[in-house]
Amino acid sequence: MFERLEDTCEVLNPLKRFEKETQRIEIRRDPLLSHTSLYNPLIEDKVNLFVGEMDRELIPRLAAESASHCFFWSWQDRRRRAISG
Repeated sequence: MFERLEDTCEVLNPLKRFEKETQRIEIRRDPLLSHTSLYNPLIEDKVNLFVGEMDRELIPRLAAESASHCFFWSWQDRRRRAISG
């Protein structure tokens, strides 16, 4: 079981015009490796602040749209034809 310690901290939140905000944090220590990690439930989804929702169709769509003028694709196509005969 992880050792854990709960505490609070005050931060000046830039997303709220640098208002003081009290946040609950949890410090966990791995008993096997002695690694320590900090967990803050308020920033659990922080990646969404920077990235937003992922468009899972984007990469296949971009690959299909650019295949006709991509020199890597044409090289692979020529290589495939040469191998298959």
